[in-house]
Amino acid sequence: MPKIDLTNIQESAGEFKRLVPGTYVCKIVDAQLFEDKNYVRIEWDVAVGEYADIFKDAPFARYDYMSYSERALPMLKHKLACLSESNVGFDAETAFQNDNMAAFKGKVFGARVRERLYTKRDGTDGSGLEIGQWLRAQEALTGTFDVMAPRDQREHVQSAPAASETVAAIKSGVADVYDEDIPF
Repeated sequence: MPKIDLTNIQESAGEFKRLVPGTYVCKIVDAQLFEDKNYVRIEWDVAVGEYADIFKDAPFARYDYMSYSERALPMLKHKLACLSESNVGFDAETAFQNDNMAAFKGKVFGARVRERLYTKRDGTDGSGLEIGQWLRAQEALTGTFDVMAPRDQREHVQSAPAASETVAAIKSGVADVYDEDIPF
């Protein structure tokens, strides 16, 4: 292991800057076509402001999708229009039609970022951020938007009654049990 001099290094409290839900001008870091799934997956980051490049060194990427399935075509058209109108001289629809994913790299767009709540594989709840709405970059810079409500994708498992509820039911003489005549 190399010898490191930590004498003049200030100790970290373990805190780091986190992106908060809000409206941002974002940029496409990478775009990848998945023909077998009918979408283009874009990796994005914040382009300007105090959170610019916040995910640059993150061990995870932020993704959004441009699906070209029949149901998603209106949303695809909106996203391509946001990209075209946010980047002078860029024709996002033509780049998309020509499978030119490299042309999307570095292009900016506006986004309303919201929290997403989900259930992890181990059954516990987790949260992350996602793009809730695409905008033109100028809209994101000049518009006034409320913070979007979180999208809740958690698996809601009905839990057993609390022990205090069971004890209360027994004390009151009322219990949720089989109440038909027993045939023996």
